[in-house]
Amino acid sequence: MQILTPHGKFQKKISSKFKQKKMKKINARFNSKCTETGKKIMKGEEMYYDYGAKKCYCLASDRAKLESANAGTVSAANNDSSYVQAQEEAYLDNRYSQSDNGWSR
Repeated sequence: MQILTPHGKFQKKISSKFKQKKMKKINARFNSKCTETGKKIMKGEEMYYDYGAKKCYCLASDRAKLESANAGTVSAANNDSSYVQAQEEAYLDNRYSQSDNGWSR
């Protein structure tokens, strides 16, 4: 799909799902070869696929190990932020709870 820019030129539209996450752990849909190590990846095996570069990486490659390490820190950060959000909501619920006479502070 192409979009028209303000300057009158056409430009390819990039899907937002590929902008957000370039690499994803998937099951191989067909036999392929790791870009980094050259190892064969059989159909059904887990691998990392780089949507931006359109390349696949086996789990033994350095790039895949780096990506899995980064995924762990992201999920830990998400857990921390959800914990903080729950604490803030509990605080606000207790602070502005409804009493018999209406809202109390």
